[in-house]
Amino acid sequence: FASGFGHLGDGRRFSFHVHRAELVVEVYRPRRRGPVPLPEDVIAAARRPLADVDAGDGASLAAAVRDVITALGPLGRTAR
Repeated sequence: FASGFGHLGDGRRFSFHVHRAELVVEVYRPRRRGPVPLPEDVIAAARRPLADVDAGDGASLAAAVRDVITALGPLGRTAR
């Protein structure tokens, strides 16, 4: 199973994991209160099937994560 996290150019963070042959990506609001995001910290989420992605290949998985985040489009800032 693959999972990981990172940050976007504007400082927001994201996480991803594979669940039942789907890639799940969540983007979190900036300046969340603790090190572990809470459900209310999620400002965008998306799922995509992994049928055409080799989840064991880091480059393929990274490209799929980038594609999902790009498909989410611009994310508005939330109240702090």
